[in-house]
Amino acid sequence: MTLGKAICTITISLLLCGLMGGEIGWMLGTFAPSYYSTMFPELAASPDFNPQQLGAGLGLTQGLGVGALIGCVLTIIAAWMSSRGAGAAR
Repeated sequence: MTLGKAICTITISLLLCGLMGGEIGWMLGTFAPSYYSTMFPELAASPDFNPQQLGAGLGLTQGLGVGALIGCVLTIIAAWMSSRGAGAAR
């Protein structure tokens, strides 16, 4: 696996998981806003509390973390498999 392919794999994984996490968090804030007011009661007491924004932000950051992990694992597996293939051809 080349460095360019590894960077592409990790970047695509980051983007996809970040977008999915943000969307899931936004939907949770929209359709079950009491979840965030239960989890963060000190924030829910504020008049500026917006569960959709909180959910989207938390989902995005958690999705980026998962995306980084998945991208790195996929890159390591692909690099390991290509190194084994190169060793077997010798």
